[in-house]
Amino acid sequence: MMKDSISKANMDDLQEILNLQYLAYQSEAALFGNNDIPPLKQTLDEVIEEYHKGIILKMVDTDNLIIGSIAQNNGMQAIRLDALASNTPAHKIYERLGFEYRGKQHLYAENTGWTDFYFFDYKYDNTNL
Repeated sequence: MMKDSISKANMDDLQEILNLQYLAYQSEAALFGNNDIPPLKQTLDEVIEEYHKGIILKMVDTDNLIIGSIAQNNGMQAIRLDALASNTPAHKIYERLGFEYRGKQHLYAENTGWTDFYFFDYKYDNTNL
């Protein structure tokens, strides 16, 4: 059985990545009563600009559907993701994809106020992308 994987996105993936971003952040915006968050305002042109400045990684499931993504700048050796401490489904996906839990911190964010976040990272080189 094929498992979920992380790989470099290509230009053909960018619209699907943006659509997924919109879906993912709508529930967060509703949860906090604030639709004025950057991921919901980002345009395809801005995603394309990010793509040309660095690398966009995509996470795909066993059906080759994009289930997550992250943009990174050239020269990075690790990717860090954070999730609300209460977002157990995200934690499980990150760990299944090779991200390692690195800790919890109580942080302030405009859209959440003071909230506990869990941090995960994925160390990489050219052999595991």
